[in-house]
Amino acid sequence: MNEEHSNVEHNGRTYSISLDKVGYVWFEDEKGVPTNYGQGRARSIEDAEKVAKSMLKASGR
Repeated sequence: MNEEHSNVEHNGRTYSISLDKVGYVWFEDEKGVPTNYGQGRARSIEDAEKVAKSMLKASGR
């Protein structure tokens, strides 16, 4: 399902993210289950990291 993976640090916590083949940014929860908060989209894993940080900030995490 998910093709590219990275980690994003936000507020002292590390989040595992991935970018699927159609451009959705996914987060893994504590149990490793992928979730798509707000259905963020990106074209590259680098863009996905920026989108993830923005989504985390907006969600108040």
